[in-house]
Amino acid sequence: MIYEFRTYTLKVGSLNPVLDLFEKSMPAREKYSDLGAFFYSEFGRANQILHIWPFEDLNQRAQIRADSHNDPDWPPKIADHLLDMESEVFIPADFVEPLKPGVYGNFYEIRSYDYRPATIPAGLKAWAERIDERVKRSPCVGLFYSDFGRLNKLVHIWPYDSLEQRAEIRAKAEADGIWPPNSGDKRPITQDVAIWRPAAFSPVK
Repeated sequence: MIYEFRTYTLKVGSLNPVLDLFEKSMPAREKYSDLGAFFYSEFGRANQILHIWPFEDLNQRAQIRADSHNDPDWPPKIADHLLDMESEVFIPADFVEPLKPGVYGNFYEIRSYDYRPATIPAGLKAWAERIDERVKRSPCVGLFYSDFGRLNKLVHIWPYDSLEQRAEIRAKAEADGIWPPNSGDKRPITQDVAIWRPAAFSPVK
């Protein structure tokens, strides 16, 4: 299984029109494969959307994209609203349950960590040792490492009911000594954090 993360940066004032266009076009796209999740940025870089698509492999991705782009109702007509488009392909960690539909929270924290070359395996090992205790506090709805795009990257997604709940859970997990994972000198070298909201039509809410 692979997951394609497509991040679009929109012109100021374009977020709501673009969400409407995607919502109207999504039934046409989902004739070919299911959407994993769809978010829009709340904190971090403004006016961004992120849609996540699961595929069995790159061959299936190529075939589905070819088939869907022959559909007159896909993709949505958003070219006039776009500033930038980015696509990355990730592999899910095998010790975290893959992204699946459900109602999890109002806010989604998506954290991206960059590692030095050849240290992702050590990072994943450290995660595997701590994740069971961490998810007792709040769920992790996805943990992924990069395959295509920016290399040596780990992305994890955490839902919360509120930003206050996020702060409380993170502080308690750290105080209890169960988080963050400790991979020693193979720890991440950079960390990016953004808060996203789920779109009304997202399977993950």
